[in-house]
Amino acid sequence: MPYTDTHTIGEHADTAYEAVRAINHATITTVHPAPDVYDVLGSLNQVGHGLSQACTQLARSLVRSLDLYDVYEDNGADPALSVLTAEQHLARASALAHQLGTHLSHAQVAINRQGHHGRRAAAATTDATTDARTEES
Repeated sequence: MPYTDTHTIGEHADTAYEAVRAINHATITTVHPAPDVYDVLGSLNQVGHGLSQACTQLARSLVRSLDLYDVYEDNGADPALSVLTAEQHLARASALAHQLGTHLSHAQVAINRQGHHGRRAAAATTDATTDARTEES
């Protein structure tokens, strides 16, 4: 059964960007212990490997588009040349994304035995002070 979706690939890319942005905002000043980070790393390592696959498939799609669409460059250049350049960059991005996924997986494994007994009293006070200073800036 073919894959069907009502969203465009651009909309999916926007959603991925917004998810990473939300993680960035959630980790600016808040301290997260290993059990929480472990779960995040588990999902993010899959994002790395998924990005690798997406880059490969986008490159393949661009190449195929030259046969299926009447593609042109607005400056009159050969579209096959820009597709070749994009294909090379996407191949490199795919390899780097795969490495990203692998490193995130290794980071996850490195903390897989950690737990905690709750926040230390002194740390809670320090974080509250730091959070207040950050909000003032």
